[in-house]
Formats: sequence, C-alpha cells, structure tokens
Amino acid sequence: MGILAPGAVARAVPPAASDFQIRYFVTDENGDRGRAMTSQDLTQFFGRARCECAQLIEAQITLVS
Repeated sequence: MGILAPGAVARAVPPAASDFQIRYFVTDENGDRGRAMTSQDLTQFFGRARCECAQLIEAQITLVS
C-alpha cells in the first residue's frame, strides 16, 4: 500500500472503451435470451429493421480486468 505525499491528489482513471466486452443476444417471443448474435447478425440485421419489427435484443456489457 502506498502513501501519498502531502498535497498530492489521488486520481481515478475511468476505464476506456477497450476495457469492455459487449455481447448481443437475440431474444425469443417472450423476451428471453436466445443465442448470441453472430457477426453476420450484427452486420445484416442489427439496426432499424429489428427496431421496426419490435424484436428485442439483449446486450451484456462486461468490464474486462
């Protein structure tokens, strides 16, 4: 454990975007988590079309340490 010198200020550094892992999942008709989205899902189906169809997408955000 370190000791700060008089007048020194400890500063917390917030995590960067690269410190997080984000995974997306499709949901079933009940809104329950289904399979993880593939890269094809993300490029072809993630976006406005899914929003207009009212299909929910679940996101899992994890801080990687």
